[in-house]
Amino acid sequence: MPIPPDDLLTIGAWARDRVPPAHRAEWRIECEIESRHVTLVEVRSPSNDPGGAWTRSPLVRLRYTGTTALWSIYWRDDRGAFHRYAPFPPTASIGAVLERLDALDDPLLWG
Repeated sequence: MPIPPDDLLTIGAWARDRVPPAHRAEWRIECEIESRHVTLVEVRSPSNDPGGAWTRSPLVRLRYTGTTALWSIYWRDDRGAFHRYAPFPPTASIGAVLERLDALDDPLLWG
């Protein structure tokens, strides 16, 4: 079962709204969507080179398991591998996942 389209819209809106409009020219959160997961990526403008490339840093992965219709949070280690965030059990509600991310100030997730 693919990721529900309404969940993708919810995640996209959450990512867009995470950064205040006044700062979006400098940085933002974007979604990289795959068949079974969505990776939240921090995108930053080049600090000293207006024509330079924006940097992309994957932060958190939200994994959808179609057979159970559950979402899980995964954190990224310093080698780029993702691991399930054990303090948060899988849930059917993408809203609960995003509320948890909003409530967390965990450096494991947000660097």
